Amino acid sequence: MSQRPARAFWRTIVVAFTPVLVLGAVACSSTDSPSTSSDDGGEAGADTSPSTGGSGGTSAQGNAGNAGRPAIPAAPPVESCAALALEFDGQSCTTACAPVRCSCDPFPASYAGCNAEPGCLTRVDCSVACERDLGAVVQCISAYAPCESDADCGGGRCLQPAGGTTGDCVTGADGSACREDPDCVTGSCVATASDGTRRCSSGKLDAVCNRANECTGALTCVLPASSFIGRCSDGAVGSACSSARDCTGGLCAGASAADLGECSDGSSGSACRGNADCESGFCGKSYAEASDGECTDGQRGSTCSDATQCASGLACAMTDFGGECSAGVTGDPCASDSDCKAGSCARDGISGLCTQGMVDQPCAENADCLDRHCVDHFAADGPRKTCSDGAVGTPCDDRDDEDCAGGRCAEDSAGAGWTCSGGELGDRCSSPTHCDAGTCALGKNGGYCTDGAAQSFCASDDQCTSRHCAFETNADLGVCTDGADGSLCSDDAQCTSGHCAFSKESGSGSCTTGDAGAKCTEDADCNSMRCAIEDGGSDSGRCTDGAVDSPCTVDANCESMLCAFVPGNSYGRCTDGMLKSNCYDAPDCVEGTCAYSVGLGRGECTDGELGSFCVTPMQCSSAHCYTGGNSAGKCSTGAAGQPCARAEDCESQTCASYQCQ
Repeated sequence: MSQRPARAFWRTIVVAFTPVLVLGAVACSSTDSPSTSSDDGGEAGADTSPSTGGSGGTSAQGNAGNAGRPAIPAAPPVESCAALALEFDGQSCTTACAPVRCSCDPFPASYAGCNAEPGCLTRVDCSVACERDLGAVVQCISAYAPCESDADCGGGRCLQPAGGTTGDCVTGADGSACREDPDCVTGSCVATASDGTRRCSSGKLDAVCNRANECTGALTCVLPASSFIGRCSDGAVGSACSSARDCTGGLCAGASAADLGECSDGSSGSACRGNADCESGFCGKSYAEASDGECTDGQRGSTCSDATQCASGLACAMTDFGGECSAGVTGDPCASDSDCKAGSCARDGISGLCTQGMVDQPCAENADCLDRHCVDHFAADGPRKTCSDGAVGTPCDDRDDEDCAGGRCAEDSAGAGWTCSGGELGDRCSSPTHCDAGTCALGKNGGYCTDGAAQSFCASDDQCTSRHCAFETNADLGVCTDGADGSLCSDDAQCTSGHCAFSKESGSGSCTTGDAGAKCTEDADCNSMRCAIEDGGSDSGRCTDGAVDSPCTVDANCESMLCAFVPGNSYGRCTDGMLKSNCYDAPDCVEGTCAYSVGLGRGECTDGELGSFCVTPMQCSSAHCYTGGNSAGKCSTGAAGQPCARAEDCESQTCASYQCQ
């Protein structure tokens, strides 16, 4: 039977870097893996100290220390990007880069990507790329920086494979990849993984190290008994240690053969492994199997896994989240009734607290409380649930009538919580059974007990004695209305007068008589069919009969079709346009012209004859308007002996002692 040729499956990945995106695709294969090799480690050195162990060979060849500590493996071969012989088009990547294809075995592969400086990839050495992991090749495309010496790397280092002449630029800073010490700008090249992978290490406090000479100053390289990867330490509290001899205080907590510990002074909060590690004599561990703990004072609330970690007279109450030292009094943690000196242990399946079931004491269920009411407690601290007496006004859980002595748990008006209700008229209700008096007018967020009287809450007309339930816009509860003047309404039929002045702005209305001066929102609300809407964007106004001197805002409000309206005021006044009538500007006057005084806030139609109202001399036929220094006055002759306040008040143009000369 002929074999079907292997089918290539392709996948595309996106790698983001600044300032462009790199795209790459590769055929899926179960054998994809980077090529690796290792050299033999160096010979074991002499045991030079309890912490550091001996050393032998170089960082590239490896070394071994104390018995039980493995030799430092040789550094794995450097997988240089330069070996891929990448070539680019030298252009900026304004469009997607074309893929470069390799006939890898058993599946072909395709690589596409852009480097911020040289541009799109155009060539790769397929014999090398096919042997490497996809991610490693794509990373090289985006960060390709080949070099032949450190001088090519702008202050960094040229990391080259052993025996190679080309490599990749690296920073040489702390954490940078390296093969030997010269690959690091400062510090040393140390093994940081079990396969011997090297990284530059600064040698400062807590830096990774393999040997004593890799730490700066007076720092020592502290190594676990069974690992060559250690830390530089000064022996102070908080520093790494493998035994008490590594610490200036003589106390190393948490160390094991494979892991370093931490120097401790035994104070509260310090790391510990046993009670002897702590000044207080109490090393609290959250569970019995824990190897490490924290020094505590052993008092109530301290972490523990058995009673020896608690002060005298206290027990260790274990819960699902560890143990706590407990005195067994109300509010103390517990795991069973035996942990409590009085009452019982109220457990919610995760933790427990001692309680005697009194009001405000902890509980997990109704049976924990003397009054059989256990409700959620939303305070920032304290128990999650507390006992309640279920009295009217006390909190209750969502729809849980059993939390209330009267069996009525009603939602608050704001919809934010629930409270025990008394069931009286006006009280909150969330069920038809909640009202002892009247019925429950129930909306989306609860309701109120109502008897249907005027001003009572309602959900429908049949809950009102008047058979009229008025709703504001978007409200799910209304108010019973008797249709009297001023009563809430939503349509004309709910008003005795047949007029409901409904405001779209406020979403509610009120019954109105429709008489002059009554509230209105449109002409149909008024018997006169004239509604003067208040200026300023409001939809509220007053009914007007349109007679002279009646309120108005537009000419159509007036029988004369003349409204003397001053912008900025709420209302103007209807006028007949005759002499001495109110006016604001010339169109308001049928006779004469309009003399308007800003100071007085009113105007008057005038013909300019002697004694007529005026504001300026031009409004007088005599050209003399005597104001006495005010904003308006009367037309005068300006003859000698006439009163004046200024020269132009006089025909002689001479005003002395407030008299024309």
